[in-house]
Amino acid sequence: MQAPPPGFQQQQAPPGWQPPPPNTIVWLFEVEPGQWAPFAPEDSQLIEGEHAKGVPQVQVKLRNIDYLLDFQNMSRRNVQTGSERKMQRTTFGEMKNINMVQGGPPPGAGQGGQPPMAPIEGVCWLFCDETGNYMRLTNEDSDAIEALFKSNAPVGNIELRGVQYEMNFQTWKRKNLGTGSERAIRRVDPKSLPPYLPAEKGVMWVLKDDAGNWVPYAPPDSAIIEEAYGKNTSPASVTLLNGQANYEINFTAMTTKNTVSGSERTIRRLQDGKVIPAV
Repeated sequence: MQAPPPGFQQQQAPPGWQPPPPNTIVWLFEVEPGQWAPFAPEDSQLIEGEHAKGVPQVQVKLRNIDYLLDFQNMSRRNVQTGSERKMQRTTFGEMKNINMVQGGPPPGAGQGGQPPMAPIEGVCWLFCDETGNYMRLTNEDSDAIEALFKSNAPVGNIELRGVQYEMNFQTWKRKNLGTGSERAIRRVDPKSLPPYLPAEKGVMWVLKDDAGNWVPYAPPDSAIIEEAYGKNTSPASVTLLNGQANYEINFTAMTTKNTVSGSERTIRRLQDGKVIPAV
């Protein structure tokens, strides 16, 4: 079986899983100068379809965000914020020659039979990309940042994969000392509540997975659960995961049950980082 490209953590593949053929087209975007990450597989397919039309530019919607793709300058610009990133077209087989950001899954991970990202083991650290999504760092980087965090220094410098950063645990930001770029950071302790530091503002719903980790719902699903919670009806039926799954939620017992499989999980409601109501 072909190994994942360098820069990716080893994944636990399900039985029968096979990696995509080496000539599979993969589109990448630049996360940090000289460091690349793959688009989601469906986004990569959409971009490839537009590229095949031979147009110099096209506006597309990726992850519900509008982007202008410039195939002449090979860049991707967020239409709303104006932020721009380089992108490139390659193949799965050629990714071994590209400096990939560590900590992400291979192209297709979690989609279409590909292996999901490895579960979180202990405390991990995240950084925020330009879309507002938090991306997970490697275990090695997380361990290094955690050691610095536990030194109780409000600000400290650290080297990650040959890049010098300033970590500010008062403003919760990571600054690249070479480029000056800053990113928001978060600390995730999946065994405790709240799972994030700094505490998530507003309301957030979380569930406990099989490993005992508290995993936040995606924001759209959290909003759906909160709407049902506000109706003061229990149990309540909700449809989550973009309409793909139906659940029955018991707000008295704070549990959720998949109406097809019957599997149940414990859930909690966090408001400004506190469990409300207290359990």
